[in-house]
Formats: sequence, structure tokens, C-alpha cells
Amino acid sequence: MNDPQVKKYFKIMFAFVIGSLLFILGFVFGKVDFVNRDGSSNQFLYGDLSGDQAGVDAELLWEAWNKLETNYIEDDLDKQKLLYGAIDGIVRSLDDPYTSFLTPEDTNSYSESSGGQFEGIGAYLRFDGEYTIIDIPIADFPAEKAGLVAGDLIFEVDGQDVQGKDSYEVANIIRGPKGTEVSLKIFRPKDQKEYDFSVTRDVIDLDNIELKEVRGNTALLKLYKFNESDTSEFVKQWNEVVSEILEKDTENIIVDLRNNPGGRVDLVRYVTEEFLNNGDLIMIEEERNGDRIEYKAERDGRLRSKNIVVLVNEGSASASEIFAGAIQDNDRGEIIGMPTVGKGLEQRIIELSDGSTMHIVFRRWLTPDGKQVTKEDPIHPDTEVELTTEDFQSGLDPQLDRAWEFFAN
Repeated sequence: MNDPQVKKYFKIMFAFVIGSLLFILGFVFGKVDFVNRDGSSNQFLYGDLSGDQAGVDAELLWEAWNKLETNYIEDDLDKQKLLYGAIDGIVRSLDDPYTSFLTPEDTNSYSESSGGQFEGIGAYLRFDGEYTIIDIPIADFPAEKAGLVAGDLIFEVDGQDVQGKDSYEVANIIRGPKGTEVSLKIFRPKDQKEYDFSVTRDVIDLDNIELKEVRGNTALLKLYKFNESDTSEFVKQWNEVVSEILEKDTENIIVDLRNNPGGRVDLVRYVTEEFLNNGDLIMIEEERNGDRIEYKAERDGRLRSKNIVVLVNEGSASASEIFAGAIQDNDRGEIIGMPTVGKGLEQRIIELSDGSTMHIVFRRWLTPDGKQVTKEDPIHPDTEVELTTEDFQSGLDPQLDRAWEFFAN
């Protein structure tokens, strides 16, 4: 056994036996097969441990890929584009507007628009499978100032038909340097009319919180979003605004959440408990298996003695709805405006190995009374007040006027 040739022989035989066993097991369990991958008579050993997913033959995907490669008239297919298209198609088949796949390029665009500053018109977009829609125009930025509203379908950008283009493609077309103009042709379902808008791009510097005005003993507090890359910075901003409100000794607060797209759940919980008593229920999270977790205020809020009106509209979403629902169900204030977006869902961002990402809905949230917020059953104001296109163009704001009046009576 000390002969080197004998040792070599046994090593080869051992490798052969192990390889044969693995091969046979692969056939038995259907995980290894000979497949034709190039249209010729050549056979390739192909393994796919994910080939059978809960009774679905995932090999069909590769079969379709192979047929494209060998039959499509063009022979220079962009394989990376094919791969991304396959992943995107799987995700879109869920018919969930809040679950999506982003290529590395789209991921970078998303990160820029979610950051503190970028140049564009200031609107959150979503894709419904056919059109990109103005999901939420960001308050006090060009899109809103021009008159674009939540729900507007974008037909054209600078004369270019964008039907079928997803929100990230359309966003890249719309963006541009500050001071330049972009023209949008939109369809407004509420009016059943087409409109043409010319919007001047600007630097979109996304603040979080602003104490806009104090009128008598009533303060107007605008919350633009519940988001910040550094959560401690958001908390610092919020604490400074609360201190200013307390110093002014106001009795009433109008909390304007119109066109607030939401943001981090932990941040909205922090803000909400500022208006509640220790132990009051803020929200309920529901896991995919049905388990529920209750979140209660863990302190007496510094603003719990203030009278509150909350303004919401068709652009108030997610974390904004958590706040409005908690105030409503705890009978802490009056909700004025129009029904909200109805996004009672939480998402997580999962980064894939090449820098692309998947935004996946993984949890539902419910109001303290156990209501699941949906598009069909969003947060309904206690007092509905509409802000029409004509009001907006005339510079009128009946929703805010109604809030001031509430405290004047």
C-alpha cells in the first residue's frame, strides 16, 4: 500500500464511486438530469436543487429561456436583461403594487429619491401594470404646486408615450436639472379628463417636520414624512419642534399629514405616543402566520393635553395612516379631509447579490380597534372636506380652513 501508483489508483476509484453515487441519487430524486442547452445534439449535465417548488416545475423557466436563445430571430440577446425580466415577471405576478423588483440602476435611483436631496418635480410614483401613476405629490414641491394630485395617470412625458413603462423608468425621464421644465400629459380618473402640465424642476430637499404657523392659541404642524437615514436626527428634529410648541403655550394643534407618504414604523410610533397616555394602544402588527403584536405608548406624551385636528387626503399613506388611525381610535382628535391611500402594509428591502433589490410586503398593520387598513377601507375622516382642482388653482384650501374653524368654534 506504500506504492504511489496504488495510492493514486485508490484515490481515483474512491472519487469515481462517490461521484457515481451522487449522480444516481440525483436521478432518483429528480434533481440532476441531462439537458440540451444549446440546440445541438450536445448534452450537458444540469443540476437544479430548486427545480420542484411546491409542485411547480421550475425547470419550465429554463426551458423557455432555452427556446428563446435557440429560436428568437435575433441572436444577440441581452442575457442580463432576460434574467431581470424573469425576476420582475415573477414579482409582478403577485399583483401587489407594493412588492417590486429593482435592478441595480433602479435601486440607485430609488436610494437617491429616498435620500435628503435630489432634483426633479417631487412626487412618489407607482406602476399599476399599464400606467405609472402619481402616487403622492410631495407637499410644497413642484408637482403639488403645479396641481398634480394623487391618482393622476401619466400618459406622456415631454411628448414621449410612457404607457407600459414602470415607475422607475418614468422617474428617470422626469428628473432633470433645477430650473428646467418637463411637460406631463395626465389623465385624472376623478374628473375623467386629460390635462397638460408644465412643471419646473427644483431641488427636492425633503425635510421631515415644520412648525408652519401659530395663529392665536393654535399651532399648524406639518409632517412631510416619517423617514430619515439617521433615526436620531429625526428624533432630534421632532423634540425641537415639540419644545417650540410647548414654549408657545398653544392649546390646539393642527397636524397636517396631507401627501405624507409614510416612512419608518418606529418613528411614527415615537411621534404618535407624544399625543397619548402611557399604555394607550398605538397599532397592531400582524405576521404572515396570523400572530399579532400590540404596540402601546411607553410614556406619557408631552402633547397629550393638547386638542388635535389631523388633516389627511388621498396622498396620506402608510405611517401617516398609522398616526391618524391611532388618534381616531383613541378618540384623541378630529380627522378632517378625504379618505387616505389605504396602505396597511409594511415592506422590507432585501438586497440581492448583484446590488438589485426586492421590496417585499411582509407584514400587515391594524389600527387599535383591529381595523385592517386597505385601499377599499382606508382611514375615513370624521369630517370629509374635498379640495377640488378648481380650489387648488384658485389658491383655496377648504380643508385647512375647516381645521382652523374647528378650533374657532
